Amino acid sequence: MKQKFNDVEIAAREAALVHPEDGLFGVLLASLFSKLLVSERRLTTENDDLAKISRAGHFVECENLLAAVVELEQLSPIPKQVCSTWLEIAKNRLLVEQALNLVKAELISITTKLPDPTDQQ
Repeated sequence: MKQKFNDVEIAAREAALVHPEDGLFGVLLASLFSKLLVSERRLTTENDDLAKISRAGHFVECENLLAAVVELEQLSPIPKQVCSTWLEIAKNRLLVEQALNLVKAELISITTKLPDPTDQQ
């Protein structure tokens, strides 16, 4: 997930700098500026798309996939679309992890209820 996020992060930062009304020139400028920006992965109190991407990157680094998904879900439409495949994969992974945790909990519950075969009554 980390490697895939690295690839998506670059494109998402570029998309966050594009404004639909800017046209082709705006897209070219966004591409240029996105390459000049230092990719920060930190917690920040700002609420723009670049800050959300930064926080998501921080959470990915800390292996907090749920928090990363929450951040990326709040992006404006264009950067969110860029992240859509990664988001889908991340959500599926979270569902699988949740299902496995339920299975583990159920197995623990069952094994704690089983009588000890060495116990003689």
